[in-house]
Amino acid sequence: SQLNEYWMENKPFLRDLSAHVDTGEPLDDGTLDRILKSKNFMVGNGTLRQLLFAKVDLALHERFGVGDYSGASPYEIEQALARETVVTPMLADESQLPAFGHLFAGGYAAGYYSYKWAEVLAADAFAAFREVGLDNDDEVREVAKRFADTVLGLGGSQPAADVYRLFRGRDASVTALLKDQGLVRG
Repeated sequence: SQLNEYWMENKPFLRDLSAHVDTGEPLDDGTLDRILKSKNFMVGNGTLRQLLFAKVDLALHERFGVGDYSGASPYEIEQALARETVVTPMLADESQLPAFGHLFAGGYAAGYYSYKWAEVLAADAFAAFREVGLDNDDEVREVAKRFADTVLGLGGSQPAADVYRLFRGRDASVTALLKDQGLVRG
């Protein structure tokens, strides 16, 4: 789904899917430009927040094995990791743990980092479409077919990294995500 979200950053695609709520008229260029310009608002803070969640998830699952509950409490671990990870200080007594369902009931135990990895894969995969030119329909269809035949078609029948290499011709890279989010120049 994250790959599909990248199409919303393509102005012609966004124009075709949007309209003024009252008139039904396509959104004007100024409005579309403002929407696209705002896409990375506070993305650095959001990235650090996700990394904090991933670090807390891994730390709790690493430190609290069967019968081993000595040392820092989960709250203390979260607070220490927040101090080293995020730039916006947490409020006194603030904790995401009570609402962090992914930790235990969401099926992501010690795997929350996969959210960020999914972002990396989506950005890198969409870069394949950008590389051929999003306005080049024939080339876009070719990339889409390769994506469908590999990532979607092969699914879990082979190791994920092998399937991705078949699609992209190389390993995934964080570069596209960092560029898309404005965290590096390029």
